[in-house]
Amino acid sequence: MPGCARVKTSPTRCAGQPHTDGVAGKLGNTRAVCKKYYIHPQLLDSYENGTLTPWLQKIRLKREQPAYGGLHADEKCCWRF
Repeated sequence: MPGCARVKTSPTRCAGQPHTDGVAGKLGNTRAVCKKYYIHPQLLDSYENGTLTPWLQKIRLKREQPAYGGLHADEKCCWRF
């Protein structure tokens, strides 16, 4: 990743850049704008320290469940996070 080579940062932080870039691309914004306005800082911190994995596993398991109460099961899992 070109951005990681120039800046001293942790490998986990660099590993998260493709995800941030993907969100930024879908929203039509830069990575910086996306991180500042669209991605909750706790989500990035959890990704970097490895505590996000259990939540992602729950989301994957519940992805296909139908919506109940206005939110899909994976959306409820994100809300609980």
